[in-house]
Amino acid sequence: MTITDTETEYLSSKELKDLRGFTDPAIKKFLGECDKTKKNTKNKSAPIKLYSLERVNKVLSDPSFIECRWCDHVTRHIGCRR
Repeated sequence: MTITDTETEYLSSKELKDLRGFTDPAIKKFLGECDKTKKNTKNKSAPIKLYSLERVNKVLSDPSFIECRWCDHVTRHIGCRR
């Protein structure tokens, strides 16, 4: 799975969580530090973290991430505990 239907070179952590099934721990593990930040108009003390589309697409095709997403899905929807 890759992201091609976007007009931007970067995705925010919120977009990753809303659209791509990322969680905060998965962002930290697979993407690490953000590529850049931008001013947050709603919360001036917390800038918006942005991740390059190129790096996100690499993670989306990584077998480790795919397995992690599947395990998270099972845990959330079937009630399994790790």
